[in-house]
Amino acid sequence: MKRMYIGIGMLVVLLAVGIGLTAALMAIHAPLADVLDQAGAAAQEGNWPEAEKQLARAQEHWDRWRHVTAAAADHRPMEEMEALFSRLDVLAKLRQADEFTSDCVQLARMAEAMADAQRLTWWNLL
Repeated sequence: MKRMYIGIGMLVVLLAVGIGLTAALMAIHAPLADVLDQAGAAAQEGNWPEAEKQLARAQEHWDRWRHVTAAAADHRPMEEMEALFSRLDVLAKLRQADEFTSDCVQLARMAEAMADAQRLTWWNLL
């Protein structure tokens, strides 16, 4: 009987950790996507100081929470996101508005996808 209670306790702990991780990743990646969307919009308007400011905010946010994401998520999308961040730095210096905006949108959608991949849904359980 004792083993059953230990097993149930372990399952409850795993469920709580999973729910907490889902909430944490949503809280991490949703603001990142919003800031990247703002950076792309600013670049499209030709407001490069604002675009660079928002890109710096996004990069800082990514760097702050990268290790938490790495502990819970697949590393391949993370590497792709880091490559896009590097590309955005170059595009901002070159003032390539269309490519900058496109990459910001792509990076924002990848951030949302990273959070969605950890969400507790029936299709993620399959």
